[in-house]
Amino acid sequence: MMIELSFPPNSKRAIALDKRMRYELAQSLEQLDAQLKTQLPTQEFQPISTKLKSAASSIKKARICPAVFAVYYQIIFSIQVMKLKLN
Repeated sequence: MMIELSFPPNSKRAIALDKRMRYELAQSLEQLDAQLKTQLPTQEFQPISTKLKSAASSIKKARICPAVFAVYYQIIFSIQVMKLKLN
């Protein structure tokens, strides 16, 4: 017996999902910014913080390329690898 898994396209649902995904990504970048602030010297932190805040703001305002999510995951993966090497 086949189970039907498809659902009809729905532009309102797609727009809501896009907004939510972007919001969550921006929130994560803001949390990353807060964590880095406690772990990096001010000179190293400030340029990174500026870029993270700018990226979060841009992501909240408009649709983004899906590749932005891939870059985010690469950044997080790199941070996790660095943490493992330091322990």
